[in-house]
Amino acid sequence: MSEKKKVAVYYRTTSNKSQMMNEEEQKKLIKESTFFSSDAMQDYCDNCGEQERKDAQFERMISDIKANKIEAVTLLEREESSEQEMEWLESIMAEAKIPLYVCKNNEVKKVDIL
Repeated sequence: MSEKKKVAVYYRTTSNKSQMMNEEEQKKLIKESTFFSSDAMQDYCDNCGEQERKDAQFERMISDIKANKIEAVTLLEREESSEQEMEWLESIMAEAKIPLYVCKNNEVKKVDIL
C-alpha cells in the first residue's frame, strides 16, 4: 500500500525578539486558516536560534517534495524568507507540479507558480 501524500506546513522561528509570532502561533494561524485537514499535514520547522543548520527542515521538505511525498505546501508569508529560498522552492514545486499556498492576515491564498 502506498504512503498517503501530505501537505507540507513550513514554519521558521528565530531568536530575534522582533519576530511577530512564535512557532505555536504560526502553526495555529496556518492550520486554522487552511482548508486542509490537520491529519493530512506534515510540519517542517527550522529554529534559527538553535545550533542546527538553519535550513535543515526546509531542505528536508524539498527532499520530500522531490520524493513525491508532498501534494502541496503551505507557509506563512515571512519577511525572513530569502528571495533565493523562495525561488528554489517555487522551482522545485513547479517541477513537481504541486501548488503553493501562503497564509497572510488569516487568509490562505494559492500562489501561481505552475
